[in-house]
Amino acid sequence: MAVIFDKNFNVLGSERVPTEGHKGSKDGLKRILNTVNTALESAGLNKDEVVACGIGCPGVVDFSSGVLREASNLGWEDVEIGRYLSKKLDTEVVVLNDVDAGTYGEYHVGAAQGAHSVFGVFPGTGVGGGFVYDGKILMGRTASCMEFGRYRMLGSTLEGELHEPVALETLCGRLGIASSCIIEASRGNAGSILETVGTDIRKIKSGTIKKSIDAGEESDLHIIEKSIKYLGVGMTNVVE
Repeated sequence: MAVIFDKNFNVLGSERVPTEGHKGSKDGLKRILNTVNTALESAGLNKDEVVACGIGCPGVVDFSSGVLREASNLGWEDVEIGRYLSKKLDTEVVVLNDVDAGTYGEYHVGAAQGAHSVFGVFPGTGVGGGFVYDGKILMGRTASCMEFGRYRMLGSTLEGELHEPVALETLCGRLGIASSCIIEASRGNAGSILETVGTDIRKIKSGTIKKSIDAGEESDLHIIEKSIKYLGVGMTNVVE
């Protein structure tokens, strides 16, 4: 998603398209640039009028070099996204973890204004986390560090290495939730999902699951209830 702001953070234009990370990082960079250009067009502007660009990426970011080191849910590694956009837009580009950026935005102009400490959590494809303390984003020396989705929970999973504890995002991210819903659909317990998207995990969005719950398919409701509980447990452990 690309959004164009003026100096007072008023929205001038925007554009949103599916990431389609499975097509690879080279295609992804082109899609990002095209989305920015379309957002500029909707604002009636061109790239020469862009003063600066900030981009939030889902994964581990080396903010000193503008490199997306790893985005496991996209399958991308070592993507020089900062240099690419800076060259194409001919302006300064700052690269951050997406939830770091979102949490910092809420601290400055959103729901967390006036707070001393802010813990931001974003359940999406995985689960992202960000932390602002006394006006600064909590980071490592060169890389983002609040990888909340990799927080380890008690339990078992078929993902990861043998004996590797289950990660929070396998229980609370979209991919984990969608996988469980696909299983219930295959078992005949979620007919609405089987009818609308079949067993294609890429097509299961939050709206698909909501329709299943609204249709009275309790198996999917229980999946969401358990996921919310696990997310609360993980958040509580961080806060405490």
